[in-house]
Amino acid sequence: MPPKEVIGADIANGNELYDTICAMCHGSDGKQIDFGGGEGVGALSDCNPWETLHKIRFGQLDNSMPSGIASGWSTQDVVVGLGYAQTLTTE
Repeated sequence: MPPKEVIGADIANGNELYDTICAMCHGSDGKQIDFGGGEGVGALSDCNPWETLHKIRFGQLDNSMPSGIASGWSTQDVVVGLGYAQTLTTE
């Protein structure tokens, strides 16, 4: 269990949102983009959910990452997206 887990996130909805937009670049396991030391979305969302939430919502500076806002995601969509990201592999 992640140390800073999103409580009450609808993981199935988060999975659907992730697969719709995020998986294209990050991969189905969240490890296609290496954030350093072999860590991907799962590891970042576990250790720093605040940063992950911000990136889901607003995208990545100087990068073509689509933002949740531009994709029409509600705040709740961003939260369930983070909840799903925390289920992705951290190894």
